[in-house]
Amino acid sequence: GSEKAEVLQWLCEKSPKPGKVREIEVQLAGHLDELKEAFQIPMARRAMLNALLSGNNGLLAASNNAAFVSCTQCLVGDLFTESRSDSPDTRKLKRFGEGLWAKMLAMEDNNKRFAIVDAVLGIAQGQISPERVLGEALRAIGPEGVRLSQILASRPEIERAYPALYAVLSEAKSNEKPMPMLEMLRALALNKNLRKRDVEILRRKGNASIAGALDALVDGKSRVIKVRRVHVDKDLGQNEACFRKFVSSVAPLLKEHFGIRHVPDYSRRIFAGLSHDVDFPLEVQNNIHLDSVQKDFVFPGTKVRVASIDPELSDSNSIIMHTAAGQPLDTQNRTSKRSALLQRLFLHQMRKKFGHADMHDGNIFEDKSADTDIYTEIDTGSCFELKSKSDHNIINRLVLAAVCPKFISNRIFNSLAKTVLGYETFEKHQEFIKSEIAALTRESASGRVLRFLNLVESVPGANVPEVVFDMLMALSKRPEVFSFHVINILEYLRFFKTQG
Repeated sequence: GSEKAEVLQWLCEKSPKPGKVREIEVQLAGHLDELKEAFQIPMARRAMLNALLSGNNGLLAASNNAAFVSCTQCLVGDLFTESRSDSPDTRKLKRFGEGLWAKMLAMEDNNKRFAIVDAVLGIAQGQISPERVLGEALRAIGPEGVRLSQILASRPEIERAYPALYAVLSEAKSNEKPMPMLEMLRALALNKNLRKRDVEILRRKGNASIAGALDALVDGKSRVIKVRRVHVDKDLGQNEACFRKFVSSVAPLLKEHFGIRHVPDYSRRIFAGLSHDVDFPLEVQNNIHLDSVQKDFVFPGTKVRVASIDPELSDSNSIIMHTAAGQPLDTQNRTSKRSALLQRLFLHQMRKKFGHADMHDGNIFEDKSADTDIYTEIDTGSCFELKSKSDHNIINRLVLAAVCPKFISNRIFNSLAKTVLGYETFEKHQEFIKSEIAALTRESASGRVLRFLNLVESVPGANVPEVVFDMLMALSKRPEVFSFHVINILEYLRFFKTQG
């Protein structure tokens, strides 16, 4: 293990050429210095890392753990330990970074640890910083690491204490390896509904590791085929157990360094969302339900629809969808008209008690090629449903508190906290709750909603209804809900009347 650690440190130019490399050079009668240049090429780096880290004698083997820890400390650990003469706050943040880095490298899944090392060593030398290392390492864990980054980016405690890390976490997007084409074809081969159809695969879309999408022709018609890994449910179960232990080990660091009173079970929420993303029968049902909800939606010069699914061709591992016309909104410039449209659409969905919980710009397509603008929603796996009067009341007050003036907003948020947390829990922690609510007024309307969620989650004993999570996540994707558009005043009044 120690010899492999020396080779890895030499490849990263962190130590002199080890004796083992010199021995090989003598045998070959040549120099191996070019290996260091090749190590900067992603494919070559992974091949070399595989030889050094994997296998029974690799650095990731339990017997070589001490050498692995020492090696990674040499590679990037100095980012968190140097400059101890800085201010107390800086030293505190570096201790947090050092602790988080150690927890990630202590994960039980060697595939995750390999991905973390590969991602961090792939950072360009001029861009290396403690925050960048932590951000890349979290992303390398997989979709669960990306979602944890996004959750942590909503914590005001991290934004206040460690703005550089907050900025990195806020930009977290998936850099997962795409689902292999062979796996996608295997999933398609299991779909009995397609066996008598003429299916021509045109190109791959997206880069998720647990599911993917293909542009295709089915019986000569343009379609998008979404496929998921055949054994994804089993894989998610195994990943969740490992990730839960990791999140549990990180919780004390968040409490110690950022003063977060209570760290909830983020892993449960994250994996519930990932499960929804690959629950294709549920997506088909949601698609049908959402389409019926929006039948009577009206906005001048516009039509809104859900991307049609062919249920008779779909199964548990693949969905056959009609291609959405136009381009996704994340490639378009924002306009006032579109903001008003999306506000009205979301209010309409809430009033109808069912809506798209993941309606970010990438999941809405805009087609302006005809006289009437067409907006198409895709990926309806995550939806919210307001089932009870209590659900209606909570969401009503959340939106009202977000858009009201400060003196009214504080009163509504305090009342809402009492409802969500229960009277006894609220009374026990009311000093902390009221001080945090007073700070909410410095935020934007959508920011208030997210920070309120963080507040109630930070109270020990909190039991926030699942629908509140779903709605808060949905609201965070569509800040237009809190904008002022004269054209939508009646829709707002209908919303509050229905909810109330």
